[in-house]
Amino acid sequence: MIIKKLELENIGPFFGQVTFDLETKNKRNGEVKPLILFGGKNGAGKTNILDSIKLGLYGKRIFSRKVTEADYKEAIAERIHKGEGVVEASITIHMDVIHHGLPHELLVERRWKRKGDGVNEELWIEEDGEVLTRIRSDH
Repeated sequence: MIIKKLELENIGPFFGQVTFDLETKNKRNGEVKPLILFGGKNGAGKTNILDSIKLGLYGKRIFSRKVTEADYKEAIAERIHKGEGVVEASITIHMDVIHHGLPHELLVERRWKRKGDGVNEELWIEEDGEVLTRIRSDH
């Protein structure tokens, strides 16, 4: 799996839509430098970026212990940006994968919306531009 782009919307310290281009191939000359560095002051969101990748891919399964649905939704509510009027957040991951020896482009998006006391989650997965419906949202 090669992650090409990460989009965060209202996650942690990131207000609005923030896009991280993680391509390591230079589009002008084709040169590959397979290293991505994140730098910043304490609290700037470096760890949040890495945690967002895990959360986007695995959802509730990122927690080392079994968590209840209520605990998971509370943890998600804590990750949604605290800005005034913010009720939705999302993580979108664009990646290349090899499946059965063939290259594919995957898009995985988890979207959350505050609703009353709780948080609703939606999972959207596309493979080569086609929506995958055979995967349950809890997987």
